[in-house]
Amino acid sequence: LCSLLVLCPHLYPLLVLYSSSLCQFCLWLQFHQYQVVERALPTENDEHPKIYRMKLWAINEVRAKSKFWYFFRKLKKVKKSNGQVLAINEVKMLSDIHLMILYL
Repeated sequence: LCSLLVLCPHLYPLLVLYSSSLCQFCLWLQFHQYQVVERALPTENDEHPKIYRMKLWAINEVRAKSKFWYFFRKLKKVKKSNGQVLAINEVKMLSDIHLMILYL
């Protein structure tokens, strides 16, 4: 059987990928918090469209951008082709502790 040990889960959400009873593995991905800022493309009717910001957790900037468009499409009915990403920033935590989930 496997036992689960989580160190400070409130700082970084973590994901265990694979665990086998024959071999003991600790494979995990560290998620980072990103802030994505977006607006719709300017048109003749609306030259200064409203700016939207979303904070989300992802492994890297590319996945953060992809997740942003997935959720934003559902919230505001704006397609990727009709929108413009203004900024993608990683939100840094106060402590830089590396954490992991262990299967023992």
